[in-house]
Amino acid sequence: MLKARVCDPHLRNGFRSGGRSLSGIEQRVVSDASYWEVAVSGIKISKAEEALAYRAMIARLRDGEPMIMQVCDAYRPLGSKSSSTAVSLAASAALRATQVALNVTGAELMGGHYFSIGERLHQVKEVVSGPVAPPFLNQLATDSPWDDRIPWADAVAGTSLYTVTITPPLRAAAAAGTGASLSNLVLRCVLRDAADGDLELDLGRLGSPSLALVEDF
Repeated sequence: MLKARVCDPHLRNGFRSGGRSLSGIEQRVVSDASYWEVAVSGIKISKAEEALAYRAMIARLRDGEPMIMQVCDAYRPLGSKSSSTAVSLAASAALRATQVALNVTGAELMGGHYFSIGERLHQVKEVVSGPVAPPFLNQLATDSPWDDRIPWADAVAGTSLYTVTITPPLRAAAAAGTGASLSNLVLRCVLRDAADGDLELDLGRLGSPSLALVEDF
């Protein structure tokens, strides 16, 4: 498996501008027609199998084949690594919806968190409504009885209803009950430019290539 030191998704094309006038005024047209760009760098190449796997991957990408990119995020929601964590849409959402209702079991959702629906990546902009108190703080912020036998993580064992605004908009309509993931973050991508991803090997053996991927539609 190829591993990269940096794998960060960034939204692009959020607004258009005709530039600044001589007086310094700029008019921006903001839209939700943004797409993801993923900068991948520091890919470790030190073995023959790693070099061959990378060459094969780049060859397929340069032929226009999309790939499902695993997005790494060290700041995933608390509780999201548990096998009991589950996320699903609480209500149907239309194509290009920017607000969704989520049933979240076993995790605490906050603005800035990522989640995936199918092969599409989304980011929570704002939690419009959710638990009265953050689930992990319930035992500390309320007068509810304390039980030393219960781990703190049990405070999020129940299901909470969240209403959140997201970016980018949903890429497809989704029915109530559609599953989402807070831990297995994936994004369908293609190579941004055919010249990206060249592999240059030091002494013919060691390399650390970089490439840029963009969301595939």
